[in-house]
Amino acid sequence: MKKIIITILVFFISTYFLLLPGNILSNTEIGHAFNFVFNMNQFKLDISENLDKNKVEILWNNKNIYKNGCFNNNIVKQQRHIYGENIFVIIYDSKKIKEFTQYKFNNWNYYKYSFYIKNIDNMFKAKLEVIGLDKNIL
Repeated sequence: MKKIIITILVFFISTYFLLLPGNILSNTEIGHAFNFVFNMNQFKLDISENLDKNKVEILWNNKNIYKNGCFNNNIVKQQRHIYGENIFVIIYDSKKIKEFTQYKFNNWNYYKYSFYIKNIDNMFKAKLEVIGLDKNIL
């Protein structure tokens, strides 16, 4: 019985890691089915120590997905199946820092979005890295 439970756990854990954005199963029907049921998109924000995460806002197609120090999963779920032009705007202390455009060719694909914000000598620098099939950023 223990072997069966361990085998099942190993199978599910392995499948999960294979489904992560950019991995082998992420662009398959299995990955698309998981993305339909679960939000497989991942979001990460990394900011300089001298910045306040509560002053950061991130907009995705004019919808606020990050505010008051956390991502809004309800809005992310609404936005996740939009394909075509996807515009991300990074705002700090009510000032627009940078805008990024990702063009998604398929609404079923999912991604890992990593936002980076730095303040060096009172100059803001922002970067967006995308892992997934349509990782082109303008």
